[in-house]
Amino acid sequence: MSGKSGYYKQVVELLLQHNFRMIKAVEGHQIWVKGSIRVCVPLDCKSTLSANAIMQICRIDYIF
Repeated sequence: MSGKSGYYKQVVELLLQHNFRMIKAVEGHQIWVKGSIRVCVPLDCKSTLSANAIMQICRIDYIF
């Protein structure tokens, strides 16, 4: 898919490193899960606030 920019690639790399898997792609977003944790990742994740919120929801100790 085109249009991926900002922090998307870094967020996805961290999710993969922490054993999350993408279960669904919807318009402009992807749903990632690991156990009971579920998070929505926008394909145009341009904000550090959004990227850091995703890390917090996923309990990944990383700050952009």
